[in-house]
Amino acid sequence: MCGMILATVLPPIGSEVVILGFGEVDCTTDSWDSRYYPCEMVPSRYLRTAIVNVSNTGYGVLYTETRSRNGCHGDSGGPIVYQGAVVGVVTTGSHNGCSSPNTHLSIPAKYTWLNHQIAESPK
Repeated sequence: MCGMILATVLPPIGSEVVILGFGEVDCTTDSWDSRYYPCEMVPSRYLRTAIVNVSNTGYGVLYTETRSRNGCHGDSGGPIVYQGAVVGVVTTGSHNGCSSPNTHLSIPAKYTWLNHQIAESPK
């Protein structure tokens, strides 16, 4: 089983992050690249990646943009990974197809609450 590492700080603006999701296929990169996954996974014809850049941050949010495609319909709830740690959760995107910008929940902003929930959950 793979454990996900939760980030305690957001990546710098301009950093490349990876969105993982099962959303619309048109809105993601064309290839499977295991370098972007935080643990060993079996390639899936449904799971896709979108490599995007952090464009801004705010309290509780992380914004991403790209010149091509960003997260897409169906990716909501998926992780956003930076250097092997989950920095965000896909939430909302552009209503113009799957273009930029997208807004996401910040994991570092909810780190204490998330760890408390994990500790309290049944084993």
